[in-house]
Amino acid sequence: MFYRRIICCLLGLLLIGTIGCQSKIESEFEKAQVFISKGDYVNALKVFEGIISRYPSGELVEQSIFWAGNIDYLYLKKYQSALERFEELVVSYPKSSWAQAARLNMAAIYEEVLNNPQAAIMQYQEVIDFAPGTAQAAFSQLHIAYCYDKLDSAKQAVIEAQMVIEKYPQSKYVDNARLAIGEIYFVRGEYELAIKAYQELIDKHPQSELQIEAKFDQAVCWEEMGELEKALAGYKAIMKDHPNPSMIEHQIKNLRAKIAKKNKKWKPKW
Repeated sequence: MFYRRIICCLLGLLLIGTIGCQSKIESEFEKAQVFISKGDYVNALKVFEGIISRYPSGELVEQSIFWAGNIDYLYLKKYQSALERFEELVVSYPKSSWAQAARLNMAAIYEEVLNNPQAAIMQYQEVIDFAPGTAQAAFSQLHIAYCYDKLDSAKQAVIEAQMVIEKYPQSKYVDNARLAIGEIYFVRGEYELAIKAYQELIDKHPQSELQIEAKFDQAVCWEEMGELEKALAGYKAIMKDHPNPSMIEHQIKNLRAKIAKKNKKWKPKW
């Protein structure tokens, strides 16, 4: 009976200590969030670092590591430090949703800031491996295609973009994948293949915000191919809905001049 009382007492003290500790962590975490809302990122970072150093585990510790990395990445532009924090989170809590967010941020840093598509591909692939079939996986698959395009590997870039269409047919990134395929072909002067890709976007995604862009790019392809009348019709068709109608007017004006020059009959002077 005596030992039972001691055990119950110890368990009670442990519970009180845990609750008190958790309450303190939550208070500090909220304090850091207030600093962020005020734009005081340096002090927010100090609070997050304090949580990380003083408390060994818990979801708020995971979040604190993530937010510390986020501050370095988005606000202080300390990209190497951000990568190290995100890597710590991924290694320590590999299955955490915060680790997935960290992988995506690492990939973005490599792709958009450090211009290291190979390293970005590795991170995007980890996102896919840890959460296949999710929206994050579809997003990552699309960006793998973008990265291969940056590596000037057009064939592989098209394959990766096609995987978005085949593996994630219901995702919101499918129209982006079709546009990406069209742009890959367009940049390399393969206009017929580009037009086909754009047409698939137009036909299969009638509500897509990328419709106008695809139609504009089609018209440019026709113009580059010398199909000037077809290009003119294409520009006219998007005139009303294009966000920059003055640019379309300029395109039409130049195209009409090309057509007039082409149709002008040569007359001998004698």
